[in-house]
Amino acid sequence: MAYFSPPSTRSPWFIAAIKASLLTAGFLLWGLLHDNLVMMSAMSMGVSAAALSDHPSQYARRGITLLSMLVSFGLASASVVAFYHLPWLFVVGLGVSTYMLLMASAFGPRFGRISFGALNTAVFTMLSYNHHQQPEWLPVMLVGGSLSYFVLSSLVHFVMPNFDLEHDSRQLFSTLAKYQLLKARFFDDATDPAELRLRLAKIGAQASLALANVRQQLIVRQNQNPSANHQSGYLAQFFKAQVLLERLSSSHLLYQELRQELADTSLPARIQRVMVGLSKRILRQPRYRGQQHYEMHDAVADELAKLESSVERLASRQVFSSQCGSQLKYLLTNLAKVAELTERQVPFPKEDFLFSEQGKLKWRDYWRLCVNSGTPLFGHATRMALCMVVGYGVIQMLPADSQNYWLLLTILFITKPTFSETKQRLLQRIAGTLAGIALATGLYWLALPAAALIVIAVIAKFVFFWYLQQRYSVAVGCVSVYVAILLQFYGLDAEALFIKRILITVSAAALVYLALRYLWPDWLQQRSRHVVAASIKALSAYQSNIFQQYLSQQRLEDEPYRLARFHAHVSEAALVEHWQALLAEPRTKQSEATTLYLLTGRLHAYLSYLSALASHRGSINSATALPLIAQIGQRLAQQLEQLEGALLSKPLVGSQGDHRELSQRLSQLTSTLTGPDLMVTFQLLRLNENIEQIRQLLLGQDNWQLASQIN
Repeated sequence: MAYFSPPSTRSPWFIAAIKASLLTAGFLLWGLLHDNLVMMSAMSMGVSAAALSDHPSQYARRGITLLSMLVSFGLASASVVAFYHLPWLFVVGLGVSTYMLLMASAFGPRFGRISFGALNTAVFTMLSYNHHQQPEWLPVMLVGGSLSYFVLSSLVHFVMPNFDLEHDSRQLFSTLAKYQLLKARFFDDATDPAELRLRLAKIGAQASLALANVRQQLIVRQNQNPSANHQSGYLAQFFKAQVLLERLSSSHLLYQELRQELADTSLPARIQRVMVGLSKRILRQPRYRGQQHYEMHDAVADELAKLESSVERLASRQVFSSQCGSQLKYLLTNLAKVAELTERQVPFPKEDFLFSEQGKLKWRDYWRLCVNSGTPLFGHATRMALCMVVGYGVIQMLPADSQNYWLLLTILFITKPTFSETKQRLLQRIAGTLAGIALATGLYWLALPAAALIVIAVIAKFVFFWYLQQRYSVAVGCVSVYVAILLQFYGLDAEALFIKRILITVSAAALVYLALRYLWPDWLQQRSRHVVAASIKALSAYQSNIFQQYLSQQRLEDEPYRLARFHAHVSEAALVEHWQALLAEPRTKQSEATTLYLLTGRLHAYLSYLSALASHRGSINSATALPLIAQIGQRLAQQLEQLEGALLSKPLVGSQGDHRELSQRLSQLTSTLTGPDLMVTFQLLRLNENIEQIRQLLLGQDNWQLASQIN
């Protein structure tokens, strides 16, 4: 039953569901009172098209968004009406418009959503054409419904301008809290560190994606008002989340060895308690955004102080080794820093700070992109256009029935850019349709009055939008009920069409599966080397910024450092997402899955060691250690650069001997250092060992053909 548990009521999709269902209720009740349910059903479909196009960026430039929506939706619907009885012109227009509209997503999510809504409007027009005495009014009704949704959404956004940003910010800190909670599992007795690191990599990837979402929301607000982010405190909270992620993901010690050495003490359980308490603190951070001064009413600070006293007392009794004592001290220091970050506001950004936006795509670039067959977007748009054309051809061979166009709507909803995304949608679509049709059949046999059907239709639409993002099969079941009710309003024999709907859905799923399988398949294994190379490149940039601050003996949260850290975490998220998606592809296309599984864990460990190193940057006192830091930083940078180049089919040079020599020097140096200097050398030693493991792992992957490139 957990699958059917409702999503969050704080989700933007919950608000979209309320808006869409209210407007649908209004239109259908108006149609019932004025005996015009058929025309008002078209208005409700226009509401659905606009709701599917909804995106926060639309409200930054309402004029452009409104014009784009009216033009694209209007042209899509009017073209269907004009060429409905001219199949040859219709099929050409369908293929070309599908391709061009999908390629428009290159302009960004705002135009991508509007393009998707325009395609939905076209199919809604096909579904409704034969049921209207005056089909030329269909574009007016559909666009009118879309316009009503946009106006209502603009009013809601005026009242709650920060709703989407607030939701994404809560999601970010919730994910960070889960990361801290999962990391506490290192002190469980039966924990597999390798498996736990992979799970942490997945949670870390989610946190990085949440960071990217918040950043995009902040850029949208910045476009509306350059000072809005500073005045509201969202910007400072965004940077606090970055520093928290750096602290939480840092790996200061070998947890398995530490747990074994402390097995006869109460320290592991007490450390876990502190980490759980910090997790709760992180979860509560969004509520303090507008407060300059606030207090955490918990026992975390007291427990940390008692832990430090216990560690000192046990160390004096030599209950554990001096190395274990040093690692415990580093861990408690890091936890204390996390506690400090969660109990006060930290004004990271300067008052004049603004995000640097990426260059916007111009129309001449769009036309070049349309004829560039080497991009994933080109393949996706071409496949979708061909599927729509083939689907229309199948419809023309079937007995005339407007409901045959459900085939095109199914193709539109389930076709995704990658095989893994589409495969998941296929199964969920079929399951949801079967459940929805079964429920709709029962409702049809009950012969309910029109008013009751309107109530059920509104509820089904509400649940459809609320569950669309997280429970697609539930959403599909509800939209099947909604459409079945509209069929009854159209006066069709719905009972006879239910089985046909199932057959159409299965046929569309089969068509899409074959297209993804055999038409320019974009198998993820073809991009694995580039994804890993991009992750290594981002790690290298982050590492370079860290070592620069060590050598200059500074600790700066400047923009180059923050960007390097941000991209390092986002690139790790891309690698984790790539590996997980690869597992959904055919087994013949998963030859690299095992290597990627291991590599994801190794690179996450490398990023963790870098994060720990970053948390102590600018604090080296030893004159002996500083030259070695410079040398190992240079060697690590060279190794990362060589591995990145090798992944991109460049010669792999160098040897592991350099790293063995550095490891020996670092091990000798640790016996002469104390405090933060010792901590830094421990992290350098782990980075040095980890880069060897990454290198060996890459060299062991025959499909990437790295071994043959060694000089």
